[in-house]
Amino acid sequence: MPKLNSFAAIRAPSALAALVSTRTYKSYSKKELIQKLATNEFSFLHIIKSESKKKKEKFALIKSNLQRFLKKGNFIKDVNNNLYIYEQKTRDSQFTGVIGLASLDDYLEGKILKHEKTIEKREALFANYLKNIGFHAEPVLLAREKNAAWDHAMDETMKLRPEADFATADGVLHKLWIPSKENTRIIIKASESIDKFYVADGHHRLSSSALVGESNGILAMVIKSEQLKITPFYLLVKGPCVNNLDWTLDLDAKLLDRSPNKLPEKGIYAFNDRGWWHITKDDLSFPESKWLCKNLLSPFWNIIDERNDPRIRYISGNRNPKEIEQERKKDEVIFISPSPSWNQIQEASDNGIMLPPKSTYIEPKLRSGMTLFSWK
Repeated sequence: MPKLNSFAAIRAPSALAALVSTRTYKSYSKKELIQKLATNEFSFLHIIKSESKKKKEKFALIKSNLQRFLKKGNFIKDVNNNLYIYEQKTRDSQFTGVIGLASLDDYLEGKILKHEKTIEKREALFANYLKNIGFHAEPVLLAREKNAAWDHAMDETMKLRPEADFATADGVLHKLWIPSKENTRIIIKASESIDKFYVADGHHRLSSSALVGESNGILAMVIKSEQLKITPFYLLVKGPCVNNLDWTLDLDAKLLDRSPNKLPEKGIYAFNDRGWWHITKDDLSFPESKWLCKNLLSPFWNIIDERNDPRIRYISGNRNPKEIEQERKKDEVIFISPSPSWNQIQEASDNGIMLPPKSTYIEPKLRSGMTLFSWK
């Protein structure tokens, strides 16, 4: 059975939590980064942003920046090992989970199941990054089944005053609690009674951490699977089809008279220079992303390895198709699959069926710099 372990986090003091934590680094545009760095001296971005193009210098500067934040009091290091309960509340959703250390041994032994392949280049790059900086700044997201003891310990903790309580510019509310020793013990014991955890988000961070192999723990937030919000990724492939093949004819795609305003309930939507299309085939079922690779990317674009082909890019599926239409580049075709259910993902994981990379976009998306785990 998997185990969620406590640890002594490096984190922002309550008064600075709103200023320190950030979105994922890659989610900021260049303009946004410049603005954030210029107006907020406490932002975690000051730790991970480095102008150096030499990797050794860049990694050394990141480590130095973390120590500088600790000396200035922008970060504190907890004395005791704890678990941390985190709540994220948006206008229409609420996510609550427990942050701790998941065991990489459990992952390697199949007690933490993944459902997506990773992109090898990203995996190797991040493994090198982690090996050099020696800390995790953003938890992977793991899903669990219901557990009465675990849930009760969380509920009791959340009746108390949170350690951090703030809102971010996007209107999201964030809270962080530290459970008592007894409730920590209950949650850890409950984790050992659960059959398995499932990777919801963070496949690359998890696999990269396993490659590094310097610590048996990876920063993780465990959440009940019923809370997850799941959409697909938009897949965009660039360039002409081999031999000028026309996939719309071969797959009997139907040209739509207007742009769709939501994800397909069945089949696959596609958009190219000629407009929006709907693909419906008898053998098209979950996982649609796998069907897409086998029946479109491979025969029409000669894409054999979707993990590493530079012609493919992805956009998160929590946005309207009309928005993505505007982001399409010349010679790109957009493919949109239906939203998978968690039951479908869980069944695929249980049966060892790996979905292609970026098959699922799963929320919540967690903040960077709220709780850090350092093993160096």
